[in-house]
Formats: sequence, structure tokens, C-alpha cells
Amino acid sequence: YCAECGGRHPAEEGDLWAESSLLGLRITYMARMDGRVYDITEWAGCQRVGISPDTHRVPYHLSFGARAAAPAGRQR
Repeated sequence: YCAECGGRHPAEEGDLWAESSLLGLRITYMARMDGRVYDITEWAGCQRVGISPDTHRVPYHLSFGARAAAPAGRQR
């Protein structure tokens, strides 16, 4: 939910944002990954992520490297 516009914006792959509820007493952190939206509140708390909830723009964007398989015979 966007407090500035009074509506919802579509999330794009890699977006990370915060939403408030209970009159702002509860903040839930969300992320869109692999085409799905996940509640990452616990992870965000451990990382001390400080995002203002219900903002117009997405403050963080997660970036993932290529997920290609390693060449045969090569291990890490």
C-alpha cells in the first residue's frame, strides 16, 4: 500500500518493501523473488533493515547472479 498515492503498486522481481498495520504498530517486510512475494520480516530484523513503511518508491532492490550450473568436473 502506498500512503502517498492511496493505492497499491505492482511489485517487480527483486523489490523489497515494508508495509504497516495495526495503526503503524506492526511493520511487515516483504520481498518479491522467483515471481512470488515472501514475508521476510524475521530476516529484515536480523539484518537491521530500516525501511519506512508504505512509501511510494521501493527503497531496496535485491539482485541475484545467474543460477547456471557449474561446469562438469569442477566443484567448489
